[in-house]
Amino acid sequence: YDHSRDLLELKPQYVHRKLCSIICQKQDKKLPPDYFTAILSNAVAESEAVINSQAASSARNITDFYRSESKMDEISLEDDAHNVLKFIIRSLEKWGRLMKTKEEKRLPEGMGGMRFEKSGKEFEGALVYDCKFTTKEEGYNLNMNEKRKAADYIKIVKKIGALKSFGNKLSSYLILSNKVRPRQFKNFTETVKKDAKWDGNMILITPKSLLKLYSTINGNFDKILGDYGKFQETLYSLIFRKRQTKSKREYIELTDSAIDSAFSYLTLKELRDFPLPSKAEKQAIEIIHITKNS
Repeated sequence: YDHSRDLLELKPQYVHRKLCSIICQKQDKKLPPDYFTAILSNAVAESEAVINSQAASSARNITDFYRSESKMDEISLEDDAHNVLKFIIRSLEKWGRLMKTKEEKRLPEGMGGMRFEKSGKEFEGALVYDCKFTTKEEGYNLNMNEKRKAADYIKIVKKIGALKSFGNKLSSYLILSNKVRPRQFKNFTETVKKDAKWDGNMILITPKSLLKLYSTINGNFDKILGDYGKFQETLYSLIFRKRQTKSKREYIELTDSAIDSAFSYLTLKELRDFPLPSKAEKQAIEIIHITKNS
């Protein structure tokens, strides 16, 4: 995963100063032999810290919403969902309401994917995701306009070359919604697949279950790093692997129990309602504490 994109987006002035410094030092032949290794390591560490911190903050926002301690709307859900999904799928890119194609066509909230090898075989796949927030008791209305829009998203993503990094394969379309109408969602799934001529996974997940997935990964991060290949395989099977369905109306719902089952090998010591601070946040807290006491 190219962490430099995150760093360039988040801190463009910092990146510009660093590049100027590198050019000047190279001209004066003052660059240390391991300079690029060190600077790349620092860039990766900084990018990871930003991703972890933003995900933790957004996870708290979602937790507060379910505890009725804060309000949520479509825009806040889009922002928080992206930050949490970015922690889970590091290649995730945010598109959404501000991005359009050259033909002025809207794009879904974002896209990401996975690519890894196991036993000499390469596994790869991509997903697009879209957020649907509603305050209506009966759930979000996935009407014909929503069906056309989702089908168009799939057609557009296939054309613009965004899937090249993941084998030109759109494996899954993830809908993140606080509430949908189950029978209508079956019709939505069937219509979108038919109109887009696509046979991937239609996945439904609530913000609460997304929080569950985040907490499971965040709470067992050291164990996951100890066998990262197993984690990749599990996440791929959960989100990207093609599922066999009896009809085009069937969709996959990522529930808390499905997440528990997929990651049962981690043997969780405790299940948290909300995430603890990440390592980056702990370090930041320690720095602030030292500064105040110095």
